[in-house]
Amino acid sequence: MPDGLGRTESIERKKGVSQSILDNVLNRSREDQVSSVVLAPTYVRLSHQELASTFENDMCFIKDDNKSIKKLSRNKEVGLWPRKPLKEKFEYEVVKIDSSIKNVQVASYATSSEKPVYYWPLAVFLDEKGCVLEGASGFKSKAYPATILQHASISGVLQVPDRSYYIMLTPLSSAVDMPDQELSNQGQIKISVLR
Repeated sequence: MPDGLGRTESIERKKGVSQSILDNVLNRSREDQVSSVVLAPTYVRLSHQELASTFENDMCFIKDDNKSIKKLSRNKEVGLWPRKPLKEKFEYEVVKIDSSIKNVQVASYATSSEKPVYYWPLAVFLDEKGCVLEGASGFKSKAYPATILQHASISGVLQVPDRSYYIMLTPLSSAVDMPDQELSNQGQIKISVLR
């Protein structure tokens, strides 16, 4: 039934018709149903100036070749498999994002079940030219144990600042949100949109 505010309200439904089917038929937005997004208590925003010293004033990273950059959108997750660098140099992964995205979830999967080691990144948000806006660290919020079907994993939520066109991920050797965890510069990452 219409509720008078432009939305609909379910009064009664036949047995066997689930709420998700009704939502699909009525094209209800998933964003309306998502509960509030909570950032980790250790979440740290890093300013442009703080990152300038980290990257030795090299503040732009996207070159003319954008063919290998994956795109993250509301209905499409992105999987990344960072590898160990062949030479000792600064390594990073870049993902293009829609301008409407406000929060993303980053999940990292352990490389083995016996002794879990994770690729856990410093996240840096870049503008349309590929230059640094700000960064985020300490965003781990959950840990999941290994199951028969998958290795152990950790996940965290990122707040995407306005004017962000790209997310750059670079491996950390240690993290404030995982002080006792060994980290790696290779692994498997999944990025998905929360809202």
